[in-house]
Amino acid sequence: MRATYLSIILYFLLLSLIKVTVEDDEFRFTIVDHNQTLNEKQETRSSVFTTEKVKTFSRGLSFSTEGMRTNSVPISTTEKVSSFADISMYSTEGMRTNSVPISTTERSPISSTDEGRTVAISEKVKRVSFPLTTAKDETTNVPASTSKGMETSTRESAVQKQWKKTEKIIKDSTRNIIRRLLPLIIRSGSDINVTSACLGSGFKFLTGIRRLKEWAIRMVDAAGKPPGGILTGTLTGFGSYDECVNIVASQNQKELFRGSYCTVDFRPPLPPKPRFYSINDKLKGLEEFQKEDDSFFRTVGAGNAQFFYFLSFRLGVCVPSTCERQDIENIATAVGKYIGLKASVPRCEVKEKLSFSTGQLAVIAVLGVFVALLITGTIVELFYSLWKDQPIQKQGLAVQLVSTFSIYTNSKNLFNTTSSAESLRALHGLKFFSMNWIILGHTYLFVNFQALRNLKKSTSFASDFAFQAISNGFVSVDTFFFVSGFLVIYTTLESVKKFSGRFNAFVFALHRYLRLTPTLLMISSLVLLLPLLGSGPIWHETLDPLVEGCRNWWWTNVLLLNNFIGEVHQKCMGYSWYLCCDMQLFLLSIFVIIPLLKDKLVIGVCVNVGLILLSILSIALITYFKDFPPVQLLINPDLSQQDEIVQVLYSKPYTHLGPYAIGMLLGYVYWKRRHLVFPKYVLVLGWLLATACNMAVVYGVYPWNNGTTPTLPITILYAATHRIAWTLGVAWVTMVCITGQGGIVNKILSWKCLIPLSRVTLEVYLLHPLLQWLYMASLHDKVYTSHYTAVYLYIGHLVIAYALAFACCLAFEAPFYRLQKLVLNRQYKEKEETKC
Repeated sequence: MRATYLSIILYFLLLSLIKVTVEDDEFRFTIVDHNQTLNEKQETRSSVFTTEKVKTFSRGLSFSTEGMRTNSVPISTTEKVSSFADISMYSTEGMRTNSVPISTTERSPISSTDEGRTVAISEKVKRVSFPLTTAKDETTNVPASTSKGMETSTRESAVQKQWKKTEKIIKDSTRNIIRRLLPLIIRSGSDINVTSACLGSGFKFLTGIRRLKEWAIRMVDAAGKPPGGILTGTLTGFGSYDECVNIVASQNQKELFRGSYCTVDFRPPLPPKPRFYSINDKLKGLEEFQKEDDSFFRTVGAGNAQFFYFLSFRLGVCVPSTCERQDIENIATAVGKYIGLKASVPRCEVKEKLSFSTGQLAVIAVLGVFVALLITGTIVELFYSLWKDQPIQKQGLAVQLVSTFSIYTNSKNLFNTTSSAESLRALHGLKFFSMNWIILGHTYLFVNFQALRNLKKSTSFASDFAFQAISNGFVSVDTFFFVSGFLVIYTTLESVKKFSGRFNAFVFALHRYLRLTPTLLMISSLVLLLPLLGSGPIWHETLDPLVEGCRNWWWTNVLLLNNFIGEVHQKCMGYSWYLCCDMQLFLLSIFVIIPLLKDKLVIGVCVNVGLILLSILSIALITYFKDFPPVQLLINPDLSQQDEIVQVLYSKPYTHLGPYAIGMLLGYVYWKRRHLVFPKYVLVLGWLLATACNMAVVYGVYPWNNGTTPTLPITILYAATHRIAWTLGVAWVTMVCITGQGGIVNKILSWKCLIPLSRVTLEVYLLHPLLQWLYMASLHDKVYTSHYTAVYLYIGHLVIAYALAFACCLAFEAPFYRLQKLVLNRQYKEKEETKC
């Protein structure tokens, strides 16, 4: 055995000393010696071996180390030598260090039994060359025309040998692994319920791996591996989705199967889920387990087990398409049972051809009609207004109807920064900045936590004092309810005063309905087209609930009742609860407007104050009986907890009735006393109180997000009054700005550039969550958790949302707004100037 190892070492040593070049099917062998004594003279003899006369070089050479001599022995070759690679065994016994020149003779093979003809190869051999041609260089006897090519070919041959060596090592290792695993797989397969088609494809897959087939190695490569940073919250190994679904396994040009990407989730066993818990709460069922030892499994693993109520260890695996989802789930369940984890396979996907459903074709057709109307309306209006110089208003009804879709006129109206209600321009700034605040909060909220890297870092956000402005940004929507309440009273009273003096409640409600619904329905229909825009490992789990909700529950948006009908995860664009809530509060405002129009101020004010008290009381009772936290806190990231709060409290009109009623009250005050002037001390005191109210509301949740549980009275008090307190601060800012006493704040909020941006806030509100979900669904790898990442995403969502909002406004909202003015005999014709 020792001699065998030495022979192998000698073999690789010899290969390192030999260069092989190939030219015209002829081989050149060069043995190089790096050491030569000054006293020795070596002669280089060369001979030509052609492949026609050579079969194997190894059979013509035999090296014996017994009695090795120093004199040179001529070596001849047998016919048909074909390769030098067959030389594999050398004996090293009795090897001398003397160099022996090697010569060749024609047709004189060396016999292995010829004792006098042994050859010793030592490091002192200068060079023995076997030239391929007879044209010799004077100094080296090597053909001058081929010396350069010989060196290049020799280097290439050495590289190829290394590749072959690596390939052989990988093949041998793979075969050994499969040989060891195969019995285990066969034994396990008998206990797992797997279809025969899946089982057969599995063995073909193993065979492909053993043979290093490209499609089999790609399936292994596409599978997700345990990610680095698991202990810091990196729980997902997506693998390569695109590589997997593009794999086609074939044999003899016959397709066997394709790649199927499956998502496998593993979760540890957990005690029953508490109704409300925070990310800082340690699970009671694991407290004793953590105290027994200080291993990382107990401290880090069990200490953070609460995260697995809404997260999981996730791996993307690439399997044959002949395996059904249930097959993979059965296998995953068996593996999870072995390691003590619960396994599930939510979905398996294969590459499918692009196809259109009936609903999608209908939406595309409707969009085509709108595009045609926009083009036609623009051409018609330009023809009459610019070419014929005739006003559209004097043309027929059909021409006027088509011209309402004119991009030319609608663009001028949208970007017009002049208004008859110049004093109300500060409201545009309030809407714009509040919408930006909402988008920023949703950038952190509308994420798939499973797709984040280093998720544990996000827990530190809760303890960041400055971050409370984002985590408690839910009050930003109450600014919109305040503005809406202000405008509904002010514009209605102003219009009735200027025109007929009559109030038609039906027309009043119909106008508001037509103001909101067409845009909502058109954007809701666009949701059906989202599945056509991409794919990915979390594409379907992110978008499918949204698409299915709009496919099944679109009618709740028509009725503007989706905040009362259906569960949160079932609804069509569930965040559109705001529009439903706004419409419902708009109808309630009738009970305040009618007494005010009849000069029954006391009744109107009492009804308005009663609505505020009703809002406070309803929130307090719901918070008490449902045992809700004071507000949606960052330390409660479980979506089921958030959904319950949204379903019962946040999306209902009674929650936002207080801010809306305060807006109505201020609208009436401004309509009666629009030139109100405050003394300086009142201004100073008002700013201090407004700032204190708003700061207390936003940053008052800081101790609770740091793990301090508020008492029940504090919880109820904050939940019932914090929206009122926030709105009072906003009301003060609004009042001093619209009366011209807001100073620098009024200049910022009244900047003319904000007017067009505020006019599209409805479209921005409806579009930006779709953009955020679309981005999240398109992820093919994890995103690092950091504020820098969130800010870059926020800016991108902000810019794209406003760009698309302008397009949607010109295509949907502006035409319908002009249509209702044309068709309905509206009683107040100048409301467009104060539209906000």
